[in-house]
Amino acid sequence: MEDKYNWISMLGDFEQENGKIIFKGDLDTETITGKKFPRIGNYVCDKKFGGGEIEATINFPKIAKDVTSCGLMFCYDSDQRYFVTATIDVRKEAETAFTLKHFDKKWIFHDAVGQKTTIKPGKDYKLRVIVEGSRVEFLVNDVSVIKKDLPFPLPRKQVGIWCQSSENIIISDFRLREIESKAFVIMQFTTPYNELFRDVIEPVCKEKKIKAIRADEKYGPGHILSDIMQEIYLAKFIIAEITPSNQNVFFEVGFTHAMRKPIIFIAERGKELPFDVSGFRVLFYENSIAGKNEIEEGLKKNIDAILAGPFA
Repeated sequence: MEDKYNWISMLGDFEQENGKIIFKGDLDTETITGKKFPRIGNYVCDKKFGGGEIEATINFPKIAKDVTSCGLMFCYDSDQRYFVTATIDVRKEAETAFTLKHFDKKWIFHDAVGQKTTIKPGKDYKLRVIVEGSRVEFLVNDVSVIKKDLPFPLPRKQVGIWCQSSENIIISDFRLREIESKAFVIMQFTTPYNELFRDVIEPVCKEKKIKAIRADEKYGPGHILSDIMQEIYLAKFIIAEITPSNQNVFFEVGFTHAMRKPIIFIAERGKELPFDVSGFRVLFYENSIAGKNEIEEGLKKNIDAILAGPFA
């Protein structure tokens, strides 16, 4: 375990020993019913994560009869107590071994694959999670077991380890590598929108450590519609300039809305918009120096709100 990571237990009993994290499994007692249940642990790191790779090696000295579960926890919100986790999940009531799920007052499963009988005691399992935009890939021993586009954005939050077992679990070689997040910009590729992108949107996103991209920046072979859909999947959020009537813009906005991606709508003040946006917040701007300052500040506030979360 590298010294650059600081840890605190939000739930359960953890120890650090010889560069490893040890979850102290046990049976706990419910206060109201008095029933015994396998101990749960949330061990949270001081690093925040908005996209990139997280990995750790997991070892189960013993497989408990009821539950033996450990995974990489990302997008952990200390206020709302929600998080997403990619987990080796060996449970008495389930046959699968690998799960991608999130907790928000209750467990919501996004995928569950593999056979739990393949998980053996005393064996090392290298877990790696790759996150870009809403897309999550879960690898075990460098084999891709789950690849999923989540139906919500993943804000930049803390990461950690999630465990549940009546037996001890050993975690080692935790590492995190963050990548630059992207914003996909939907707009017509003509003047004055090219200048709006170059002089306002790109610099504001760069200040927030976000890379702003447009579909016309994609080169090489391939179907442009597939490229656009891919970029929407991989983007942290979308910025849509909706002033002119443009069918391509309408389609991309509709696809983004279906993906439940955050959209920042912007439009020139005083122009008749091509569709009803009464149900959406729109940043209106004037094509002037004062208008430039106004749209910059509006974009910054909206980006800050999206990066703070929480997910829907």
